[in-house]
Amino acid sequence: MDEEIKVLLLGLDSGLFIYQDILEWLDICLENDRVIPDDLYDIPFVKGNKTLQIRTILLECCKWNIEIMDIKIVLGVIYKQLEHDQLENDEALSIIYKLLIDNPIFNIDDEMERKIHYLSDGYFLATTDIYGDADEIIKEFTEWLRTYQEFSRDFNLPICFKK
Repeated sequence: MDEEIKVLLLGLDSGLFIYQDILEWLDICLENDRVIPDDLYDIPFVKGNKTLQIRTILLECCKWNIEIMDIKIVLGVIYKQLEHDQLENDEALSIIYKLLIDNPIFNIDDEMERKIHYLSDGYFLATTDIYGDADEIIKEFTEWLRTYQEFSRDFNLPICFKK
């Protein structure tokens, strides 16, 4: 459960998931009589800035303990969504950029940060006809993301794979 909550939090922060996705996940948990942290029962009743409030609830449930493995699972989920045509390359790059670069919850290693900047900048330059080959950047991006596929192999939240 803790791992799911962390992935949902990271997905919400990055734009991979939205409020409705979190509600669907919660409904599935309740329908299947899964034991959930008490704070999660408040999610359907949040008002105002729902994303911020849900984010706070999820952070409290996982005790602000985001680890690199949780990030790798999300990257694997993003790869699966790309593979099943549920995300476009530019959407995936944007989500990953928000996940890894704009996220104040955790720090990533320098190598991963450099790779994200390289791919994101390269994609932008290539798609705006400034420099580079967009197909090559997409190929490199997909190959890099594929390395995280194994981390999400056993992670099959229904909200991750719908269309």
